[in-house]
Amino acid sequence: MRSRTTAVAAAVLTATALHALGLPGSRGPSGEPVSACALTTHERDWLRESLDAWDEISTQVLHLSAAPHAPIILFDATCEYRLGPGAPSPAASMHGGHVLLPNGQRLAPAAVGFASLAVGDTAPFLVVALRSVWESDTTLIDEDWDQFLTRSFIHEMTHTRQLPVVVTRLRAAGGLAGMNDIDDDIVQEAFDTSAAFGSAVQREIRLLYEAASTRNLAERQRRARAAIDAIKSRREQFFGGESAPWAFVEQVMLDLEGAAEFAEFAYLRRANPRTPSAKLIERVRGDREFWSQDEGLALFLLLDALHPGWTGETFAGDARSAVDLIETALTPSNGG
Repeated sequence: MRSRTTAVAAAVLTATALHALGLPGSRGPSGEPVSACALTTHERDWLRESLDAWDEISTQVLHLSAAPHAPIILFDATCEYRLGPGAPSPAASMHGGHVLLPNGQRLAPAAVGFASLAVGDTAPFLVVALRSVWESDTTLIDEDWDQFLTRSFIHEMTHTRQLPVVVTRLRAAGGLAGMNDIDDDIVQEAFDTSAAFGSAVQREIRLLYEAASTRNLAERQRRARAAIDAIKSRREQFFGGESAPWAFVEQVMLDLEGAAEFAEFAYLRRANPRTPSAKLIERVRGDREFWSQDEGLALFLLLDALHPGWTGETFAGDARSAVDLIETALTPSNGG
């Protein structure tokens, strides 16, 4: 999946800086050898707390079956830390300016967090830059970095549970639409030059959030129907003929991102119980730059309000889409 924010270049370290970081051959104050790479106490605490938070959200909110976490790769400007499933602590080593990923790619240190699949679409894995990398990027918004990184961690951990289920659907969708590679912004990248398309998407997003935040059930249902009708109308207008596969591609991406964004929101709600939900939703929405995340979150907030048991139907092998589940919840036999 794509990085969560703008990447930064790896820092160029002088010989003095390398010595200060404790690279091979350096010595501590008493002349003892200094380990080349080691997580700080704060980083170890953050990792433990993030894993605990994921265990809580995955089992109590997403209702996923207990399973070993995917391999985790953390890194800073100089070192990488790999935590395998069930391992007591990460294995540390210098990365030499590039982190080799299980999918065969080489990643230069940058402010990123993402989930992907190893070569051959096999096992999922998670990659997250450590806090020092994010803080070194002066273009990023200053916020509570620990909570930001934990919710990013939970977002991408959600993807590690989704990807094995939907990878076949994703590859099939890519072939149908004539695409070799798919990322979560592919629909936006293909259609954002159309002002009418973008305006329709923004209207849908507004309608979905309004429906999700409405307390009156009848009014929520009315607004939800208007939002779903708007989505269908846009798809009929823009995804006709040879473009028909785009509707499937779009929904897969909305379901992927929406569930992960909802997991982020659930974490923030538990970590900040006194903060109004509306403010937490705004934190997750951020700058609202990416359609798949913003509309996806709105869809899953509405789905959760109408059909709280959705998690058992969206992570299964025969997963149903959020739009489909919302429509089912709106039928008369389901209280609509």
